[in-house]
Amino acid sequence: MKLLQISILIIITLLSAGILNNMMISNKIIKVPSYIYMYVYIGLSLLMITTKPFWVILIINLLLILLYRELIQLAGTNNKTNLFNSGFFIGTMTIINFKFIIFYMLGLFALLYYKNLNWKSIVTQMTGFINPLILFFAFQMILYGDIISPQYNLEFTFANLNVSIIAWLVLILFSIKELYQSFYKKTIYSRKAFIVLNFILAIVFVQILLGNFADFIFLAILPFTIIISNYLIYFKYHRFRTFLLGLLFILFLFDNFII
Repeated sequence: MKLLQISILIIITLLSAGILNNMMISNKIIKVPSYIYMYVYIGLSLLMITTKPFWVILIINLLLILLYRELIQLAGTNNKTNLFNSGFFIGTMTIINFKFIIFYMLGLFALLYYKNLNWKSIVTQMTGFINPLILFFAFQMILYGDIISPQYNLEFTFANLNVSIIAWLVLILFSIKELYQSFYKKTIYSRKAFIVLNFILAIVFVQILLGNFADFIFLAILPFTIIISNYLIYFKYHRFRTFLLGLLFILFLFDNFII
């Protein structure tokens, strides 16, 4: 049974990393095609591996990746499907944890930012948002005759990850600095995608400050993955970049299995 659970967790992680990598390349958010997004996403996800239940983190992050993909594609002309899907993913996240309804603000922000804020777009997105809620409540009533909200308590254990977390934080600081310095060199489409990404990060940080650390901290994995990848992809010294990624993995093993 444990082998099956581990296999499912690995599949979800690889699926999420693959979707993220494909999204970044196909949408040309960063010009240079690379698999670094996958490595960084998996590396950051590993920091949460001792959290119980870990599958909740993986599922919610997968939904956030899918939501982000739909939102950045609102720049296109035929975006009705993106509008509906963005609402659908927000609704699905809300079923898992009602606090994630805050991401509906992200959906509205994207409509405003991509100049799609009109009644048709709002209704389409709202329809997508309501659909999973209706399906969930209907199944609950059919199966149980009552509405039972999903219950989970995330138990974070970062005590053994002191070295790894410090290393990642240093890398994040350098990555943010590089993004700030090169932001206006990027294409308009890319800059807009990073603005939406920063809005996600702002939601996460505000919620953490409001005392919702356990519910939101792991949602920083997506924005930090893209910000770090943006730094590493344009890093001049490719061999050192490879060494750095390997070192981060070794530090993770050191924290978990040696200390």
